[in-house]
Amino acid sequence: MNHWRVRSMYSQRDEEKFILAAFAGKTDGRFLDVGAWDGEIFSNTRALALIGWTGVLIEPSRIPCEKLRQLYNGSGAVIIEAAAGPQSGWTHLWESDDAISTTQRSHFERWKNHAEYHSYRLVEQVDLSEIIQRHGPFDFVSIDTEGTSVDLFTSIEWNPAPRLICVEDDQRYKTVLEHGKRFGYRELHRTAENLILICEQ
Repeated sequence: MNHWRVRSMYSQRDEEKFILAAFAGKTDGRFLDVGAWDGEIFSNTRALALIGWTGVLIEPSRIPCEKLRQLYNGSGAVIIEAAAGPQSGWTHLWESDDAISTTQRSHFERWKNHAEYHSYRLVEQVDLSEIIQRHGPFDFVSIDTEGTSVDLFTSIEWNPAPRLICVEDDQRYKTVLEHGKRFGYRELHRTAENLILICEQ
């Protein structure tokens, strides 16, 4: 059975199909999932994990992060309970059980009448560039941090460049593309929420 041809079950739309196709036959890759939530809902990395990949998953929300630990227990994956940012320190998190926890006030204001935010608290923030240096290189990176994904993506000098990066573009896809082009990326696929870039260098 060709396990990399599994039906799309985890990604928000059809991202998973393009991700699996780009890595067809590769069962030993490494991924970085920034804003991993519970590891299954809207996940761009779960299908890769099921065919043998491993990597690092970052999530600041407590309950989803505990689900991540249970899901990846014994797999060798690294689970980091923290927000990701351009530097280490502390940040405030508006926490929700609806997969839209955020460290950005404008994102909270946008969604507060449509979802239930149950806490506002300080959480640890890790420097994403340090995580990449410490745990990389990665073949695939997914960034979905609810309002801060584009700024986080553009804060990184992608060298070495992962073959594929998926970014929640918040309608700022031109900014993502311009930054990606500096490192040899072009658009592979775009959905209403996400932009997938592929590096051909």
